[in-house]
Parts: sequence; structure tokens; C-alpha cells
Amino acid sequence: MNDETVTAKLANAKVLSEVNSKDYDAIFYIGGHGPVVDLAFDPVNAKLASEVRLQYLYSPMQGVSD
Repeated sequence: MNDETVTAKLANAKVLSEVNSKDYDAIFYIGGHGPVVDLAFDPVNAKLASEVRLQYLYSPMQGVSD
């Protein structure tokens, strides 16, 4: 790869096990077969996705009042 910016970003990318679900509101999976083949059966990804989903389910809705 000849793009220095892309190379630097990939070198500093977090691995899923370093991601704290409380730091994010959502997970966005970009397309292709990678997410279907790899992430669908990855236990670290499953844990992260479950944590983000539970945060959404049990958090108060913003902008909604009683």
C-alpha cells in the first residue's frame, strides 16, 4: 500500500478486544462478505454488539419527557 495516511491509520486501528462499548452509541458494519464470514462467529464481536444493544434498550430516550 502506497498511501501513507491509510497505512498509518491501519497501524493504529483498535482491535475489537480494546473497544469499550460504553464509548459508542452504535456499531456500523461496512459491507462485503467479511462481516458475514468473520464477525458473525467472532465471540469478541458478539459480546461488543450485545453490550451496545443492551445500552440502547435500557437507556432513557433523549428528548422524551413524562
